[in-house]
Amino acid sequence: PSGNWQNGHGSTRRRRCRIDAENNAMKWGSLLWLCCLTAGEIGRQPKPPLTEEQKRRRQQYIADKKVKRARQLKRMRWEVQQRRQAEREATQPLTSEEIARDAARTRRASLWRLPHLPPTDHIPLGPREPRFALRSFYVSRKHKIAFCAIPKVACTEFIRLMYRLEGDVHWWKDPHFRTDASTLLKRGDEREAEHILNDANWTKVAFLRDPATRALSAYLDKFVDSPSRGIHGNYGLRHFGRELNWTEFVDTLGSENTDRYKPEGLHVGSNAHWKPQRFHCSLEKFLTKYQFIGRYESLRDHAEMLLRSLNLWDAYGSKGWGHRDKRQRLMPKPSDSIPVRDSLFAQKAKHSTNADARKASYLTPSILSKLREIYAMDYEMLDAIDASPDPGNGARWSPRHRNLCDGVRRDDRRMFGAWCGFGSRARIAREEQRVVLRPEMPSTRAPLRKDGLTLLDRRDALQT
Repeated sequence: PSGNWQNGHGSTRRRRCRIDAENNAMKWGSLLWLCCLTAGEIGRQPKPPLTEEQKRRRQQYIADKKVKRARQLKRMRWEVQQRRQAEREATQPLTSEEIARDAARTRRASLWRLPHLPPTDHIPLGPREPRFALRSFYVSRKHKIAFCAIPKVACTEFIRLMYRLEGDVHWWKDPHFRTDASTLLKRGDEREAEHILNDANWTKVAFLRDPATRALSAYLDKFVDSPSRGIHGNYGLRHFGRELNWTEFVDTLGSENTDRYKPEGLHVGSNAHWKPQRFHCSLEKFLTKYQFIGRYESLRDHAEMLLRSLNLWDAYGSKGWGHRDKRQRLMPKPSDSIPVRDSLFAQKAKHSTNADARKASYLTPSILSKLREIYAMDYEMLDAIDASPDPGNGARWSPRHRNLCDGVRRDDRRMFGAWCGFGSRARIAREEQRVVLRPEMPSTRAPLRKDGLTLLDRRDALQT
């Protein structure tokens, strides 16, 4: 009987534990359900009214979104109009005048030959100079061509051409923000860059533009047209902290500041779109190594002369350029028809400003004279090269003043090495200039006393 009582007591105990567990589960479930119900009731409660500041910010946010959307739509319409206009112009039949002009241009380009420059001294790269000299220095190792891309001088189309020369399948995309850019700053080292810059077997190419028209194009693109199309913000607010009109922009360029950490003035640290052309790729220093220097004003003629002299016109210039767009659905296909008109540079870049046609209202006589004075260093280089009507070269370039060395900081001048008086060769040259013949100076030793000792010797003897 005692065993039966123990077994009955154990089963009763287990039953009670099961009942307690079920009660606890019901309690926790009820508590969870109550929490969810409370949260729902709290969520259904009306939110506190917005303050005046919150209302103002909300209205401002909605207004900014509408303005941004309107700019995007305006930009899309403008791109479509530009593309359709280019297609219409490219498919129109050629007139008799255009046929005669193209024939004359082709005949002149076929007779032009790339000059051979006389040998010059080896020019080394200074310390930290590659950051400024090689940032926009594109190379094609396949064809041994090095191109200095200067913003606002048709650089977008020429960079695309450099990608095509290397066989890049995505050459038609926007080339400015690619991580695999074929520049020596990203795909090379200082030794290779210095070798390419001094090797006569490499064809160095650069295109230059009238500085006043280039400055106007930079202003119209970065301060007027592109902000209104929603491409990017106003460069006045971004670089100078305030919006600038055309006259204020010219006055800002005329500042005497040479500190590359400040945006005012013209120096090696200025924005690339209005920085002097002689500072790009250190042209002031290496221009004597360039075999081909073309002009933007004769872009179509000089581009054909360049490609024909390198035997690349038939493959890359006469056809195959044509219709393209940054969006993949409009990528050029082999079946696309080749435009009848100039297939090279047939379409304008999205940041083209047509500054030549708009300069009458901007480049007044007073503004033009001021820009000529501000960019005197570039006009000096253009006059020395004389790349009109045929392309020029840098054989006759000899700057009257080395503007690369005008930095207010010593490090700004030191980065260009011997060109600015720094480095081992420059130090030796300075020491040689200091060596001069001087007359023999009389001895400064004290006169002898009667005992044959000088005053100093006598003092030393007494101490001994």
